[in-house]
Amino acid sequence: MYPISYEKWLQEQLGEMLELPEVYEALKQIFSIHPFTGSTFVEKAKQLEDLLERYAPAELTP
Repeated sequence: MYPISYEKWLQEQLGEMLELPEVYEALKQIFSIHPFTGSTFVEKAKQLEDLLERYAPAELTP
């Protein structure tokens, strides 16, 4: 058996096991390989922060 690629593993974990395919697609977009400029880096950091706040908020509401 060959080791699974990291991308495929993330897709299985997020899309199939956790049933959060939208998170996988968002992460794929955020970490896609493009030349990172200062503004692009800041934009992608904000996207990642928003994603984390949506799915793993710092404070849990009762």
